Amino acid sequence: MKKTFCAFCYFLFLIFTVFPQESEFVNQVLLPLEVFVGDHAEIRYTFRSAIDFFSGDENIEQRELENPFVGLEDKFSVIKAELYRTDMEYTVRFVIIPWKTGAITFPSFNLNTALGITSSDSLNKASPDKAFGNEIGEPQFFVSLEPVHVKSIVEKTGSNQMMPPIPPIIIPGTTYIIFLFLFLAIVFFILFLRILLRFNSIRRKWNLYLQKRRYKKNAEETLKKIKKLSKNISLYLYHNTYYLLVKNIDTSYRRVKTFYYIANEFSSPLTFSLAFENKLIEHGKVIMKKNAITTGIKYFVAK
Repeated sequence: MKKTFCAFCYFLFLIFTVFPQESEFVNQVLLPLEVFVGDHAEIRYTFRSAIDFFSGDENIEQRELENPFVGLEDKFSVIKAELYRTDMEYTVRFVIIPWKTGAITFPSFNLNTALGITSSDSLNKASPDKAFGNEIGEPQFFVSLEPVHVKSIVEKTGSNQMMPPIPPIIIPGTTYIIFLFLFLAIVFFILFLRILLRFNSIRRKWNLYLQKRRYKKNAEETLKKIKKLSKNISLYLYHNTYYLLVKNIDTSYRRVKTFYYIANEFSSPLTFSLAFENKLIEHGKVIMKKNAITTGIKYFVAK
């Protein structure tokens, strides 16, 4: 009785482990629903099976497949083939590009062979007896895909003529911006040509402008120095002659010579002693005791 029960259990083990496993749930999805020549189409074949296609490794969720449709490249090309699992379900995924219209019929293929699984890879995981797997042979699980109908754009549209060329879509207002840029570019180009043709004249005017700025700056600096210098300058009247008394001058100042040249145009330089200075102070009439030049500029120079 025990031998008979053991033989019966062994027979059940062979049926559910080795021989083809029939799936209770099979579903095939085509994306997109309408496939045309040259499009990328995705086929998802989902099923359940007791066979462990990942060799018991729970960390692996995806495996690549070898192309099971070798020899059908004139009808379609296989871009990607893979198997991945989600909980108790497996999904075979193909990405193809059809090259002909009509129905594409896929031949059935052994999933274990496409994965490169041998009897020792699958059965020995379930049984400690390694010789058992070799004696039984390679397990088989066949996948049969439903045909895919490839449509023609000519049949769908009913037109066999080429579409006329369509101009690029322009954002509203872009045309005005383009014309504005063209106008500004033309204006800048004309200005550049005028500058190029009148370069010498423009250069002379620019140099004259820089020279005037230097003169103005020098005049301002000179006036500041003269104002500082004029604090020690006095004006006296003695025997109907005006004497501009300049004393305590810093002869290292580089514009003192310029001051002498300017003063020489309107007066005669005279070197005097301390005694003559005292004579002017005692017997002369003080017109401007200090700041003589600044005061004279203020009242006698037209602005």
